[in-house]
Amino acid sequence: MKKILLISIILILAAYSNAQNIIDQGTCGTSLTWVLTDDGRMTIGGSGNMTNYTTTSNPPWNSYLSQITSLQIGSSVTSIGNYAFYGCTGIPELILPSAVTSIGQNAFQSCSSLHKLTILDASSSLYMY
Repeated sequence: MKKILLISIILILAAYSNAQNIIDQGTCGTSLTWVLTDDGRMTIGGSGNMTNYTTTSNPPWNSYLSQITSLQIGSSVTSIGNYAFYGCTGIPELILPSAVTSIGQNAFQSCSSLHKLTILDASSSLYMY
């Protein structure tokens, strides 16, 4: 019994040591949220359109752009806002769910590491500005 308890404790500690800590989070649309964890993963969740940003009105994660190494877009996100990831150099690939029908102006400009873009469900139309 002690052996099983010890193994259980070790497994629980291992699970917690692999858990990712949230660096920051917030909103990026009427019904969209974003979360950035300390492993560089950024997740956009919720549903609807992302806010459009400009060169003077930056996205709320702008100060973390150099820390983002992967980007996960939720299946109900319908647009990527203007200048959303402008200058984000750590994302090598991106998978867009079928709900995304619009990518805003300069959304991925100067993303020098972004070499692969996969669009799920090629039957839908995608507009890039």
